[in-house]
Amino acid sequence: MDHADRAAAPTDRSLVLLARQGDDRAFRALTERYEALVASVLHRKLPDHRDVEDEVQETFLNAFHKLHTLDDPARFPGWIARIAVNRAHTCARQLARQKETPSGMLEMLDQDGTPDISAWEYGLTWLLGREALRAAVDTLPHACRAPVLLWAVEGCSLVEVGERLGVSEKVASRRIRRGCRQIRANAGVAA
Repeated sequence: MDHADRAAAPTDRSLVLLARQGDDRAFRALTERYEALVASVLHRKLPDHRDVEDEVQETFLNAFHKLHTLDDPARFPGWIARIAVNRAHTCARQLARQKETPSGMLEMLDQDGTPDISAWEYGLTWLLGREALRAAVDTLPHACRAPVLLWAVEGCSLVEVGERLGVSEKVASRRIRRGCRQIRANAGVAA
């Protein structure tokens, strides 16, 4: 893009204002302008390029829905980069939680017998603990269960939990703490 093209290109501020009024082309222009920035931010935090591609889309979708919250439309680049960082952290937490099965556990459970009784003992303890935890979560009232699952399983931040449930961050935090206390009590987990 040469100097004449840059001078003729709409500013971020004007594109944001147009997008807020429902102009899809304006938001598409912002997406094209900052897609490389968002991908770069995500790539630094996420190892798999497929996760990066998915999170680029999620970042812009998030931005589209929250565009009305951007105080200064001229600060769109920093704002979209912050959303990307938050998405990367959320994705990284979700990926870490997906690795809940201990190494070799599935293979151990598929075997009819194993000479290593300590492996079975560990596996059985892990399975019983997991079932106790599931039962404890099932006993939570809905007001606590939904925020706990959004936070602990889906990896949502407190802000995201609040937004998805239509409550403040403080209320979401309080419900998560209450739910976790109940889970500890019901599952017999030491605090």
